[in-house]
Amino acid sequence: MNPYTQTGVLILCVVIATLSLQTKHSLGSSKKQDKEAIQGIVREFVRAWNHDDANALVELFVKDGELDTPREAEAESRSAIRKLLTQDREELFQESSLKKDIRKIRFQGENRATVEGHYSLAGIEPGMGLVEVSVQGTYIFFLEKHHGAWFIKKCDIRQSDS
Repeated sequence: MNPYTQTGVLILCVVIATLSLQTKHSLGSSKKQDKEAIQGIVREFVRAWNHDDANALVELFVKDGELDTPREAEAESRSAIRKLLTQDREELFQESSLKKDIRKIRFQGENRATVEGHYSLAGIEPGMGLVEVSVQGTYIFFLEKHHGAWFIKKCDIRQSDS
């Protein structure tokens, strides 16, 4: 191989290695940003619940989002989710305070993810068949990324057996 060809091959290898490292770094950075955005969804869900802000809660969902509650109530659109959350807040959870932690975030490709964790809801008024003043359980958010932003496609909330 002549010296010019060797130099060209060497330059090409350096360029490919540099691009590969930059791509790997940007993918890692993107994954980190996605993870932070998903953690932000959970924080915003808690903030909106604790401030009785049904509109902010609903905006976390895709338009055809779904919500399944421990009372086996289901809602399958933003308007149905707003109605269910508003009704539950007024009838059962007026003075409640929500806490959530994240146990696991899993990515299924670039535009889908799940986040799993535990929640506790304190300050529940006894009544409507409830004998406890706090509940806890697990939740799973099935998330989709649209135009660079993460939204809840489905929220599945389950109460722990006491």
